[in-house]
Amino acid sequence: MTNMLLNFNCLYLISGFALGLLLIGYQILVLGDNGFFYLIGTGSCLFCLNRFLLQVSYVRIAPSLLVPFLFNVFVGLQALPFLLLSDAAKIRPIGWVFITVMIGLFLTIRGLVFVIQRYRSEPNKFAWFIGLLFVFCPIPTAMDSLHLMVAIKGFELLP
Repeated sequence: MTNMLLNFNCLYLISGFALGLLLIGYQILVLGDNGFFYLIGTGSCLFCLNRFLLQVSYVRIAPSLLVPFLFNVFVGLQALPFLLLSDAAKIRPIGWVFITVMIGLFLTIRGLVFVIQRYRSEPNKFAWFIGLLFVFCPIPTAMDSLHLMVAIKGFELLP
């Protein structure tokens, strides 16, 4: 019975990951900009990856380190659709900055609660401390990813 439930859970995770990839592909190929399908797709893919890595018995990554790291990866991935824009374009990403900073703020609060709850049960306090440092990084990661895209593509950020 447990094996059947585990197989069903793996099927659920694979289908959720595939749905996330479909949403990302639809957003990039059909709509061609950074929108909510990309946001939801990357969230779905990283959620399924996180659940899978926490379930697999031969992968031993401390959850207090893995979850804040994936929060930062999620926020950093939100800047990738800027690579689809033309070089030296003049952009004003006010909406992107607002949404990404709000997501980063939520992930910081949620990650802080998660890491503090894991303090007593975490055998490796060094990994817990590194996870605590990662918790405070989603907003700087968002801004650094935007500035990295500006440096790569040569955008001109309008005020």
